Amino acid sequence: MEELTRSCCEEMEELTRSCCEEIDTNGNNGLHRTADIGNADMFTLYVRYASQDVLNHKNNKGQTPLMMAINGRNRRYTYIIGEPSQSYENSDTDIARIVIVKYLLMKNVDLQCRDQYGKNALDYAEGHEIIQELLRAKMINPAE
Repeated sequence: MEELTRSCCEEMEELTRSCCEEIDTNGNNGLHRTADIGNADMFTLYVRYASQDVLNHKNNKGQTPLMMAINGRNRRYTYIIGEPSQSYENSDTDIARIVIVKYLLMKNVDLQCRDQYGKNALDYAEGHEIIQELLRAKMINPAE
């Protein structure tokens, strides 16, 4: 029974690693895809098995998983009636994105990567104060 359990665990690890590393037609790996939709649960599973190359992989637009986490497609806004210029992010999605960004920062991803337009993670975080603070703190003290 112990051997069967060990075998199942090894197969699950290999499947997870494979899903994480698989590249789609847009150049996204599993980390890009889960960061893009703000799925922190799946992301935290994938990130355990991700090499530094996978963590810093650039898709066809030059975006890293960190950039996708900051500015993913499910970044929703709720507008205040009468004040269309002021917006607040959906808190559930926002919290998931912060969790993903923190995981990536703990893994020491490259903060200087630039996309095809020359934007880095700090540029992507424009308008998102919490993530900007996290990125700046990591830039000042990379060891933490």
